[in-house]
Parts: sequence; structure tokens; C-alpha cells
Amino acid sequence: MQKRPSGSRTAEQYVPLAYFAVVLLLLLAVLPSILRLQPPVQNNSESLSPNAPNNHQNSIIAALSAASSGTAGSGNGLGSNGIGGAGNGGIPPAPRYVPRSCDFGIGNPPRQTFSVYAAPCAPAWQGNNGGATYRGVTANEIRIAVGDPDSGWGNDGPVPVAESSNENSGQRTLTVLQQWFNSRYQFYGRRIQFYVVNGSETTSNEVAAADEANDEWHVFAADESREPTMTELARLGIIDFADVTDQLPKDYYSAHQPWLYGIGMDATELVQLGAEMVCKQLNGKDATYAGDPVTQRTKRRFGLMVLDDGSYSEVGPMMQHQLAQQCGASLAAIVGFHSSSVIGAEDEQAAATAVAKMREAGVTTVISAIDWVTAAAVTAEAASEGWFPEWYYSGAGSIDWATNGEAQNQAEWAHAFGVTSMEIPRPLEDTDCYRAYVSIDPANTPDGGVCGHFLEYTELANGIQEAGPNLTALNFENALYRQGIRPPDPLWSIGGGFAPDHHSFADVVAIFWWSASQQSPGGGPPGTWVYVQNGHRYAPGQIPAGDIGLFQSGITQAPPT
Repeated sequence: MQKRPSGSRTAEQYVPLAYFAVVLLLLLAVLPSILRLQPPVQNNSESLSPNAPNNHQNSIIAALSAASSGTAGSGNGLGSNGIGGAGNGGIPPAPRYVPRSCDFGIGNPPRQTFSVYAAPCAPAWQGNNGGATYRGVTANEIRIAVGDPDSGWGNDGPVPVAESSNENSGQRTLTVLQQWFNSRYQFYGRRIQFYVVNGSETTSNEVAAADEANDEWHVFAADESREPTMTELARLGIIDFADVTDQLPKDYYSAHQPWLYGIGMDATELVQLGAEMVCKQLNGKDATYAGDPVTQRTKRRFGLMVLDDGSYSEVGPMMQHQLAQQCGASLAAIVGFHSSSVIGAEDEQAAATAVAKMREAGVTTVISAIDWVTAAAVTAEAASEGWFPEWYYSGAGSIDWATNGEAQNQAEWAHAFGVTSMEIPRPLEDTDCYRAYVSIDPANTPDGGVCGHFLEYTELANGIQEAGPNLTALNFENALYRQGIRPPDPLWSIGGGFAPDHHSFADVVAIFWWSASQQSPGGGPPGTWVYVQNGHRYAPGQIPAGDIGLFQSGITQAPPT
């Protein structure tokens, strides 16, 4: 065998070293690039984050807008150089993301829409929404029944997706508002679909409206009014928001959870505040706000006019209890009006009977807890008999609005004062419904009847958004609770919210008196409410005892903000 030369063996010994040297050189060349700072990579989970970016607007403009107003922004969350804005070798700041799915958000912290009642800005979302998570819910749609027992908004059935020339003003407004809510809120791949369900002011028709909403349209929720309708909807497992007129006692709402909610202050809180107002401002003093000199020099005697059917039958005993408990006051007379609904007493002679009973009892001050139609009949009867007492409006019956106050006999109502849990009037162009409507259809104006339900629609949208993709009645209820109780800020707004023991929104009241000579902000004949102390709001326990300026001073519309 031939021997290998000794020099060749020596070279072979260094081959591994040569390989090592080559690898080392390659590493030295590559490592600086690997160790160099890389741009942050967006994780797929960011699409579920409240701070996820919005890519369809100009990033610079949106960032500036978000900084000042909370409006949704855009871009990829990186600086213009693509590495978080490191600039000249500095440490790059954390990417600044702004909310997506809140393109019209405003405020600090940002709300979903311009409305002060809107839910917080929604996070971005993508994925599977669970499809049919509850009755009236599919992967694409959430069905909601809408209607008013005193207004016909067109034929029953689905509200069109787009406007048409043959719609009346109510139908057109519902169509536009449906578009607005679907374009402004986060419904997790679904859209709300309104279904008109017309009713009327009879018990049988009110129950039938609820059954129609269930049997024909299979809705998830409703904005339908009156106690018979509400009770039937709750029995069927359908969420319902009551009309502002339906101010039922607290225990009624509590007994029908998680389905029933209201907007106006519930009857229990109104009674508590009414008794406080009587005790701190009126009891033991002369009836100086009455309409004749003799009564003005007479110590006050109180009488209560109230609906006495359904859950409203609790109001009389509650008022008696609260007056006795708070200051030892009592009622000289109680007159109950039995009605087929909350609007309008059935018995045409009931007004004459009520006035006669009050006069016989020597009542100087009527506590009115009846609806505005019945009150109009009573005040007309009182004027015809030349009886001009003080009228304390309890905040129940929808006489909060100047148009319903104008329906009262003005010689009588010139001596009216009381409390309200509703908004202080604003110019039409500043109201939420008007602003929402004209943002979609600037060529027209909304229907006033439909706009009267705008806050109920807003709370329905709030609850649906905050419940998340898994939309159920319980998740909707908890979503409302999470939003808490909002203060009346700005002062014209309704302070309130929802909690386990608070299912009707309003929580505070303003004090006002009726001026038969001043004109309401919306125009029309003379007559409007005047809010004392610039519309300051009071919770139970906060009604002042001193002079508050009744029939002396106040404002008729919200002060500028």
C-alpha cells in the first residue's frame, strides 16, 4: 500500500479549523442584521383590541382628531418611517392605536356617537358571532319591534332598508334612523331590523301587539308602550323599553327582569321626591300659588289624583306613606281614575266627580299623577266651576313637554309647578334625533312622534353593542348595568342609568313652574315650563327647603354649553 505523504496529513488536520473560520465569518456578517431593531409586527389578536387601528382614513388627520375628540383613527399604528417613529436613532415609542369600529366617536373617553347617552366606543371585532344566540337574533340580523299606540307609522312589518317616495313621515324617519344606528354602532356582523307593530289604547289591542311582535315578526326586543303590552312581552321572553309615559313602580320592573326597562323616572322614585317636595316646600304654609285670593291665604290641604288600575294602584298608598313618614303630612282626598290605558280616563264624568270631591275636602293643592289627556279634562272642568287651586305636577303623565302643557286649561295651569326627570328643551337642530336624521337625509326633517322614542332606540343599541357577539337577554341586561348611572352633565340632559335595583333610566329631577305668557322654545301659542335655578337637578334627599324662585325666575330652554 502506498504511503500518504506527511505534508498532506498535516493539511487535513487544519480542514476543520478552516470550516469553523468560514462559519464564524458568516455569523459575524449575519448577526448584526438579526440583532438590529425590527419594526413591531401587528399580532392578529389586535383585531379584537379596543386600540386596534382603523385603516380606511388618513392616519395623520385621524390621529389628530382622536387626540382632541376621541373620534376613530386609522393607519397601522406606526410612525411614518415604519418603525414606530424612532427618528434619528432614538428608542421608538410604543405604537399609538386608536379605536376602530367607532368612526363617529366623540368625547373623552370617547363615546360611540355624539349623543351624551351613547355607550363607550366599541372595540374592533372579527370572527364568528355565534349566529342565533337568542330569539330574534341570527348571524346577520337583530329584530326589534317599534310602535306607538297613539301613532300609526305605516303598515305593520319590516321597515325598508332605504327611503322611498311613498313613505309617510313616520316610516321615512324609521328608515333613516335604522340606517343611522346600523352605520354608527358595533353589532358584531349583524344589523338591526325594525318591524313596525301598531297598537291602540285598549287592553286587548295592547296585548295583541305583543303577540304580533312575537308570533309574526319573532323579535329579540321591542320599543312598545303600555303595561299590558309590556307584561305580555316579558311573559314571552322579549326585551322591551317602555315609553316615557309608562312610569311604573320599581317593583313592577324588578318582577319582570331581565326583560323590561323604562326611560322616565319610575313611580316609586317620583312618589319619594314628590313627598319630599311637598314636605320641604309646601307643607304648613299658605297656598300662595293658587288662583284666587281666599285660597292664597289658606293653609295647604293636599289632594291626590292618580290612576288606580294595574300597577299604578300602588301610587296612592305609597304617597300617603311617604308624606306621613317624611313630615307627618296627609291627603285630604284621593281620586282614582280607572282607564283602559295610561292615556285618557274611560269615564267622561270622572273629571266632574274628581273636582267635586276635591272641593268638598277643602283641597288647596292638587298633586297630579294622571296622564296629560285626563289632566286636560280635569283642568277644563275646574275652570268651568271657577275653582283655581295650586297644581303640583308629580313628573308623571307626560305633561313635561310644553305641547302637552298647552293642552291644559291655561287659567288653571298658570298655577302649576312641579318636577320633571326629562330633558330641558333644546333648539331642534341640537337634539339627538334631529342631528342623527339629517346626517343621513339632510333634505328632510324627522317625524316628531318617532323622535320621541329616540332615547329608547339609543339604549337598545347601547345594550346590544355592549352585550357583545353572544347576544342574549341576560347579557343585554348586564351590558346596561356596566354602563352605570350617568350624572346630568350637561345640565339639560337626563341623569340616570340602569342597575340591579334601578330599571327605569331617569334618576334625578329639575323643578319648574308654568308660565302662561311666555312662549316655548319650539314656538306655538303662549305657555311653557320655566326651570328654576338654571335647571339644576336633584336626587332624592336633595330638594331644597328655602326659596327656589317658583313663579319668579328661571330658564325656558337649555343654557348654552
